[in-house]
Amino acid sequence: MVVRGCQFLVALSFGALLGAPALGASQQDWNGCQSKDAAIAIPACSNIIPDESESPQNRADAYVYRAAQYLAQGNVERAIADYTEAIKLTPRNVVAYVSRALAEFRQGDQDKAILDYSIADKIDADAVARIASGNPDVQRVAEAARASPPPASALSAANRLQAAAPPPPPPPPPPEKRWNAIASSVWRVHGRVHVAIGYSGTRSTEEDARTSAIQACRDAGGTTCKSTGAWDFGCVYITTGHTTNRAGWASGDTEEAASQRCRNNGFVCKKPIGGCVE
Repeated sequence: MVVRGCQFLVALSFGALLGAPALGASQQDWNGCQSKDAAIAIPACSNIIPDESESPQNRADAYVYRAAQYLAQGNVERAIADYTEAIKLTPRNVVAYVSRALAEFRQGDQDKAILDYSIADKIDADAVARIASGNPDVQRVAEAARASPPPASALSAANRLQAAAPPPPPPPPPPEKRWNAIASSVWRVHGRVHVAIGYSGTRSTEEDARTSAIQACRDAGGTTCKSTGAWDFGCVYITTGHTTNRAGWASGDTEEAASQRCRNNGFVCKKPIGGCVE
């Protein structure tokens, strides 16, 4: 994955507003495109821009980087042209709109600057506020826009962009609570004690966990299986043990704890079964 930061315009940082690029142009080109040296940045960005294996967003970012170099050189027309291409590729590109507004403002075209700034503000006011924070150049454009906002009809493009914007994804549902459960059965046949246990694994509900544990106990041969407990967090392990004339089971929050309790009863114990729920 290509990793890059984002410094462009005059001391403006928009790193938080640009996504990481997909594979396409080389890491060397991306590193060069972000260089503060125009002699390195402009040709590197120019290598990325026509690369159709790059996403539209990545190519738009390269246009914005290159435009920043042109703007720093005083080549306002070239900068505006690049910002315009970035907007064609990514019509909701707040960074490109604000950047073009600043270039237009410097060019003396205040009406266009106010319009571009206002469109960006209508698309994502929070992002525009982050861009303007601590940057007096952009703040001057913002002040001009507040003093002389464009007519509502001039913002129809922004209204269409907002209407076309996909709705935000719904928040993910809360994680489903999961349960561990154990079940046991102890019975006597012809004087001999038998014991069976069952473990549920992690189940989505307490009832489901208990039912699963009881079924596992029955599958182990239990005749009167009952749910011995259920947990929605932590760990549970259970084991069986026997002597020559009796049998039983023991549980604990670790395999060793279950085994130790089983041995404390004087039993020869089997390997515990069980697991954990976070």
